[in-house]
Amino acid sequence: MRKTALILAASAGLLCAQDVVYPTMIQWNGTRGLTQTRSAEPLGEGFLSISATGTGYQVDQGVAGRTAQTGTDVGVGIYSLGLGLSDWADLSGWFSNYATANGDGMYPSPTNGLGSSGLQIQLSAPYDSTFPVRLAAEMGLIAGTSQNQIQLGWTPSGTPRADGWDYFESRTGYDLQARLLQTLRTGSVAFPIRMHLNEGLDQAFVSGQPLLVLLDGGVELDPIPALTIGLEGHTRTLWSNYDPQTDPTWATGSFTFHLPANVQFQVGGDFALSQTRSGTTDVHALDPWRAFVGLSIGIDLAAGAREARAQARRNDSLERVALKAKIAEGEAAAQKLNSRIDSLHNVVQERNVLVDTLTRDSVRQALALEACRRLGSSTQAQDSAALAEARAQIEAERNKRSDLEASFLRTGMLNLDAVYFDLGNARIKPNSQPYLNLIGAILVKYPKLRFEVGGHTDNKGRPKTNLSLSKDRAEAVEGFLVQGHPELTGKIEARGYGDTKPKASNKTAEGRELNRRVEIKVTNLDALKEYTTDKP
Repeated sequence: MRKTALILAASAGLLCAQDVVYPTMIQWNGTRGLTQTRSAEPLGEGFLSISATGTGYQVDQGVAGRTAQTGTDVGVGIYSLGLGLSDWADLSGWFSNYATANGDGMYPSPTNGLGSSGLQIQLSAPYDSTFPVRLAAEMGLIAGTSQNQIQLGWTPSGTPRADGWDYFESRTGYDLQARLLQTLRTGSVAFPIRMHLNEGLDQAFVSGQPLLVLLDGGVELDPIPALTIGLEGHTRTLWSNYDPQTDPTWATGSFTFHLPANVQFQVGGDFALSQTRSGTTDVHALDPWRAFVGLSIGIDLAAGAREARAQARRNDSLERVALKAKIAEGEAAAQKLNSRIDSLHNVVQERNVLVDTLTRDSVRQALALEACRRLGSSTQAQDSAALAEARAQIEAERNKRSDLEASFLRTGMLNLDAVYFDLGNARIKPNSQPYLNLIGAILVKYPKLRFEVGGHTDNKGRPKTNLSLSKDRAEAVEGFLVQGHPELTGKIEARGYGDTKPKASNKTAEGRELNRRVEIKVTNLDALKEYTTDKP
């Protein structure tokens, strides 16, 4: 439990995420500013990372059966290479060599030579660039080309332990590894923070070697853009021998300096946290400390292709903007043309109405004159009486108000039954506009009156939608009347009632049609009396 808490403590207590961009590197067996913990973030397509790391430590206390004895200085060189195959797949590999000096040397020989090598492929899960969490999986193979396993220990039953700082870098057999990787990006733009967790399994192709459980965790802190501080915790545990006193457990601290041209310099150390073993001839799972220094270089092989794609996207965006502008210009011209067509249509409609009115007046006058002519054969008295009657009829015809206007003066209401709208919206159809012009001509004849345009619907649909539609239609009528007859400005207002004031039952189609209406009513009925009082 203590080891697990150590790993989790290295990456706990931070919230939220910010997207901070700086080059991703393969550092030894870690990523970015970490040495032995991998990030779930991909390198990026075409990005090449080259790294060389040197580690060194002194054997604190040699134990019989181990290869390096007390006081032996051990140095290991690790050389790694990483390549982004795509935006979600990375391939990396490494190899090592070692040398010893001073002390009692190594047993058995040789004291220097080629270490082991490894190859890994990492696959990252698709992610949204704004999401702070990254997930990945890694598969790797370690080839044991070393002549000696440095600092290898054994259990009392004779099972080889995973001891020593350079356990994987000096393997004499083959290992297959699998890891799950998680990364959380947090902090702020000024002080970005990355937290990483790795959980893995390692199976050696050696008879009697138990499965290893690998746990690594790390935090990267960037107090300034040129510096990354890495804090890590690690443990590897024999699956069949879970004893806190025997598992190699250690902490790592490192400083990574980011130099121009994607160059990084790293320095740090590992510090053993394992307790001294009891009941065996082996004293340590790890020597007390190990120091390391490393240099990495990043090369973006796909920079040119990436910039070309970016430029193509920019050009495409500019073309789209230009095309949208042309489309908008065409739509504006079409709308202007439609407006002119509607205006001409309105003029024609108004002319037709005027012609019809004049025609009706002419017919009525002609009939009256014809009546007068017919009276020409009567007696003079009869002629006088007929002429007076004809003149009275003509005068009455001239003074006679239309049925619509008479009804308006009598009730203070106008039901605009010849106003039509497009289905489901408030756009007045062109064929309704002459009728509205006649309504406006009636209203302006009574300057003391104030009016309300009320919109009404049937009960089909949602009440809120009906209320909004009725108000929009009332406002459309109000706007048309005021535009055509500016004298009405300030004397007319629009209100929507939705389906709250039906005139008929909504259960029948006829009733619903009556309920879908626009009405004009006089709001100051006292003023209406001045126009309805008969004058001499």
